[in-house]
Amino acid sequence: MYKGQIMESAPAEELFETPRHPYTLSLLSAIPDPVPGIRRKTELVEPDLSDSLITSKGCRFQGRCPIEEPRCLEEKIGFEKVGEKHLVRCWKVAEK
Repeated sequence: MYKGQIMESAPAEELFETPRHPYTLSLLSAIPDPVPGIRRKTELVEPDLSDSLITSKGCRFQGRCPIEEPRCLEEKIGFEKVGEKHLVRCWKVAEK
C-alpha cells in the first residue's frame, strides 16, 4: 500500500517470487539478506519525505517510479490482471 492505495495484490508466495510493481520491488529489496555474503538485486527508490496531500490525478507513485511515463501523471489506473490472482496498478507492468 502506498499513500493509502494498494499497488499490487497476489497470493503471498507469488508476490514474493514475482513482484511486479516498482513499489513492491522496492519494499522487498529493503528486506535484509538472511544469509550474510549473498547479495540480492536491489531496486530501491528514493523515499518520499514530503508531507503533501494527494493532489495528482494520476498514479500515486509518480515522481518516484523508475518506469513512469506521461500518462501516469494524468490518468488514474485501476488494477490490471497480470496473473490468475495477481493484480497490479501499473500500465507498463501490465503491458509486458
